[in-house]
Amino acid sequence: MAPEKTLPGNSNKFRRIVIQVQSGLPAYGYYAGSLAGVVDEDTRAALSQMQKDNKLKVTGTVTTEVLNAFGIAAR
Repeated sequence: MAPEKTLPGNSNKFRRIVIQVQSGLPAYGYYAGSLAGVVDEDTRAALSQMQKDNKLKVTGTVTTEVLNAFGIAAR
């Protein structure tokens, strides 16, 4: 199995994915910030809490596990 590719944090594709994640987090009460497509301090805190609550590896970043939990395909 090939290692997972990491998208640059400044790519348009990554920003679109972050916006999707930021859109999903409020539905579960984790995030109330803007949908800027940037993983800022509030987004990291929300992701960390979501990961902890769902027994995922806590990274505070957008991981494959986070995308899978929200049903987001990183194409």
